[in-house]
Amino acid sequence: MIRLLIVICCSSLFLVACKNEAPKLEKAEKRERLDQLIPAYSNAKSYEKQIQTIDTDKNLFEAKSLSYIDNDGNIESVTAMIDSSYQFSKLIHYLTETDGRQVETHFYFKGSQLFTSIQTIRRFTGKTTFTREVKTYYNSENVVVYSAERKASGENDITKSAYSEAKKRVHDPRKALDIINQNGKFQTNFLGFNEARDKIFLIIGTDDYNSSVVIPSYQGILKTLKNNEKNYLNKPLKIEFKEVTELDGFSYQALLDIKLL
Repeated sequence: MIRLLIVICCSSLFLVACKNEAPKLEKAEKRERLDQLIPAYSNAKSYEKQIQTIDTDKNLFEAKSLSYIDNDGNIESVTAMIDSSYQFSKLIHYLTETDGRQVETHFYFKGSQLFTSIQTIRRFTGKTTFTREVKTYYNSENVVVYSAERKASGENDITKSAYSEAKKRVHDPRKALDIINQNGKFQTNFLGFNEARDKIFLIIGTDDYNSSVVIPSYQGILKTLKNNEKNYLNKPLKIEFKEVTELDGFSYQALLDIKLL
């Protein structure tokens, strides 16, 4: 952003000149920023323009996956940005491990084609935070053409750190796609019920990952499941939910709709 120092005694002609020059300078600064992002890769500007287009598109709508926990206590979820054709423009895969390590991976798509991934890893060691970010570009054959990385420690903002060329790294979006689509190991099979905090939880998932949603009562399909738990164990369900946060800060996933598949 260009900062203009306006002196009270300046002429109106001077002010008009500043206004007319600002857009050109902003465009020049924007081009310079794009060039500086990945200076060692000649086609970086083209990739970065596509990333910016997605990140600033206000017409995309957001969809969130269930939050899953594995047998070791690690937590995973996905947020998707979807266009008017119901195609994924962006997926954000979140992983929080039991030791506090956090991994956040952004996948950018053009149609069904992955063209960029950005993975940020945060480690907490005592009083120090270490952050590492790896950005990878892919060609139309899903082959990595370039990877770069940057690092930061403590309270330093990683966005102010410079990238340097790195060993080519692949970030696979298939797990994120399974999570958002409730497929594979993230299928929402019936596992049972649990009651806590004066709420009834429907437990769903697989042998590897499970999730839970709060239900209002045992009615309809839920009553059928409750009265025949053994018969319906591991039967696939389709779950729709919303996130709820109570006044005391307690958050949970609340069931909106359920179907037997």
